Amino acid sequence: MLIFCAGVTLDWSRHNLKQTRETLDHFYGDTGRYPDSLQELVDKRYLIELPFDPITNSDATWIVEAPPSGYKGKVYNLHSGGGSSYADW
Repeated sequence: MLIFCAGVTLDWSRHNLKQTRETLDHFYGDTGRYPDSLQELVDKRYLIELPFDPITNSDATWIVEAPPSGYKGKVYNLHSGGGSSYADW
C-alpha cells in the first residue's frame, strides 16, 4: 500500500487525469474515435500502463465517461473513483 501526503496525492491524481485526458484526445485525433477502454490505450501503446489513481490506490477504480452522442468509442473522459469530492475533477 502506498502512503502519500494529502497534497502530493491530490497533485499526482490531477497530473494523471490531465495526462490521460490528453492521451484520449491524441488517440481520437489519430483514429477518429475514442478508445473502448483504458486498456486499449495501453495495448496500442498510447500509455505505458494504466493510469494510477492515488486517491483509491488503484488503477481499476476510474469512473469512465462515454463520449457525447455521435462520437465513436466508450472512453471520452475519466474521473477519480475516490468519492464524490474527486469525481468532478
